[in-house]
Amino acid sequence: MFRSYFVGLAALGTLLFGGACSGNSGVGCVEGAERCPCHRDGSCDAGLTCASDLCVALGASSTGGAASNGGAGSHDGSMAGAPGSGGTDPERGPCIQVGFVGDDMSDGSTAPDQFIDWLTAGGATVTRIAATDPLASDQLEPLHVIVVGNMTNQVGAGAFYEMADVATLQAWVETGGGLVTLAGHTADELAARPADLLLEPLGLGYDYVGRGAGVLGEGEPPMVTSGIVAADHPTMAGVSRLGVYFAYPVEGDGVTLLQEQGFVLAMAKEVGQGRVFAYGDEYSTFVSEWEAHSDLQHETLWSNVLNWLVESSGCQFPR
Repeated sequence: MFRSYFVGLAALGTLLFGGACSGNSGVGCVEGAERCPCHRDGSCDAGLTCASDLCVALGASSTGGAASNGGAGSHDGSMAGAPGSGGTDPERGPCIQVGFVGDDMSDGSTAPDQFIDWLTAGGATVTRIAATDPLASDQLEPLHVIVVGNMTNQVGAGAFYEMADVATLQAWVETGGGLVTLAGHTADELAARPADLLLEPLGLGYDYVGRGAGVLGEGEPPMVTSGIVAADHPTMAGVSRLGVYFAYPVEGDGVTLLQEQGFVLAMAKEVGQGRVFAYGDEYSTFVSEWEAHSDLQHETLWSNVLNWLVESSGCQFPR
């Protein structure tokens, strides 16, 4: 989303991004300088191209990524571009900055980070944020998308998000951020509480209290659902069947997207300039299951979700 255009800093491009900038500042760009505001007509100086309202060097990533406070750093997918492009296309995946909060794995999983690796392979730069880290505005500001994963470590630490953290995320979403929340990573229902706290001021949440390990967990995984409620929503394009296993119902005033046995499993909502996708499960992020169940459209779902969340940025995630 690159907040430069949200907060009116284009005229200060020289100070913020290094080097003299063209575009709206009216000053010529240093040859090869990155992240200068584009000209009003969408063009850039020679050797640069306009991506997400910023001039970048051809073949270079349009973002720099944010450092994690105590996390494991970034996975950089800057060499991935549009399929068949032969390299990086700065208008596609490389300009997508994702912050992954918590762990990308379920309890007992022997294959962690599958979803993060898939995001990286698609061209996103992923910054890890530990479940127990505070949510700082300067850390969130460069991100297009935040994914809230397994938050069990908050439960183990005996502390949940402070209201300041919740307010920081709310403000980030309202000024153009894209939020994804997942649930069902563990049999401890309290692990759903952090995501529920973050969703509350956005008008969404999880029905987790008294649910134990969750709903829809009978038999061997997955339980297949074809309960697409809003087939015309961009996140559901080309999606007819998904797998779930021990989920927590989503509740709130968003658009209901997926429902099974009376349980709402996914909602989407636009909040201010931002967007939220609340999902009741984590099974569909297991990339190892995608090939084993090729009749289910998990990869299509997440490509749709990423592109819907970053639509205003001008970036695209490869389908």
